[in-house]
Amino acid sequence: MNLPAVWDYQLYLLQLEQYELARYWKLLRLKGLFPPKSGLRKSLHWTLKARVIWLLACTIHLAILVFALERLSRLDYALGFAALGVWVLLASAGPCLLYTLSTALLLPADFFVKRRIIAAARRKMHRLKNIMVVAIAGSYGKTTMKRVLQAVLSAQLPVAATPESVNTPLGIARFILQEVSPDTTVLILELGEHYRGDVAHLCTIAEPNTVIITGINEAHLERMGDVATVAATVFEAVEHAKPKALVVLNADDENVRAHCNQIVIPPDRLAFFSAANHPLCRYRIQNEEFLEDGSGIRGTLTFPEEDACAAIHFHIPLVGTHALGTLVAACLVARHLGLNRTEIQIGISQIRPVEHRLQVLKGTDNILIIDDSYSGNPAGVQEAIGALSRFRSRRKIYLTPGLAETGSRAGTLHREIGAALARVADVVILIRNSVTPLLAEGLRQSGFQERRIVWFEHAAAAHAALPHILKPGDVILFQNDWGDQYV
Repeated sequence: MNLPAVWDYQLYLLQLEQYELARYWKLLRLKGLFPPKSGLRKSLHWTLKARVIWLLACTIHLAILVFALERLSRLDYALGFAALGVWVLLASAGPCLLYTLSTALLLPADFFVKRRIIAAARRKMHRLKNIMVVAIAGSYGKTTMKRVLQAVLSAQLPVAATPESVNTPLGIARFILQEVSPDTTVLILELGEHYRGDVAHLCTIAEPNTVIITGINEAHLERMGDVATVAATVFEAVEHAKPKALVVLNADDENVRAHCNQIVIPPDRLAFFSAANHPLCRYRIQNEEFLEDGSGIRGTLTFPEEDACAAIHFHIPLVGTHALGTLVAACLVARHLGLNRTEIQIGISQIRPVEHRLQVLKGTDNILIIDDSYSGNPAGVQEAIGALSRFRSRRKIYLTPGLAETGSRAGTLHREIGAALARVADVVILIRNSVTPLLAEGLRQSGFQERRIVWFEHAAAAHAALPHILKPGDVILFQNDWGDQYV
């Protein structure tokens, strides 16, 4: 038995569940105490918190050994051998108990440190009152929205935006303390949500002047319970924004429109964006052209009639149709902040693909790879399938392990995904787990041929087999990448 591997594995599972002990023990019951023979997708990140928990666990373990030896030296064999047995058991299979105790012991200190950091960030934002805070909330599309908005606004304004998917209270607070300065004009924040109250708490750190709601769906349904709770949590950003904050909503999202009707937002504070020229959106996308070489989308953006800004011709290196709505939202906010047509056009030219979010990579033999492996949610999947369908002259291959955290909706959602894929894909590669049989069922029900469904036990095996599956000129889409807690 490789004891260091067992210790690392059990700490890795704790880290995957973000040190939530209830979820950690649920995961341990599901995954077992020992590393799988097939290996892990990822590995433990030795963060400061992980190191402290490991050191405290080792200290407790050593203390048990010292106690056992001390009892044996005093000829207290019953207690000494009992303690020694506990020490051996903890060393071989039970570091999870030590990690649980260590995490529990650290809770007061962890709470105190986090509270101090967050309070310091609040004080800093209170001093820097002139910074315009743009908060982005929603079940999907937050990081892409943040990057597109940052590119457009940076053409004229000093902008600070949280990196990657930093969207927790501690992550946002640290970013404010380290990166925001008196020279910053706009601060763009991505607001994460796992439970009711999360978004409201984030808004107390930096009160938004502008709120963008990207969309609402079944992401995190396992934690939230139902879509109504997800919607209420996301819209906490609107409720806890500044009194005269601009609210920018996705008109294409049915759940957003429905929840918007349940709250009161003054018309002069409310605006909509849309990728599909929804009537609620006053900006329009015209002459849209999808480029099958993977270089993106061209088109023309027109502004509301009362806006003297002339139309903008654009070419963005993004392939998802939702990117057009994201572009509209960015231009809408830019106009609200006073940018002119030239400045906006310069900003649009700075837009770049976001890593692992419908990111197009060019392989050998004219093969296009669409990397959409980050996270995964129902709207994102349908968007990805739609993007894949637009490569009409290429053979289309779709590789996925399905979606995680979809709760009681897993069956319906995955059958719907299968039905959509059946109309688009030439080959579907599935990783065996609890949900891909449901996706395959949706494929078969829609007449997709069994021989075009390819199964693999693990993602690594699927990736290794791709050279034997792909042909010159193909396009392959990697949809979602499950963490080890879901595999």
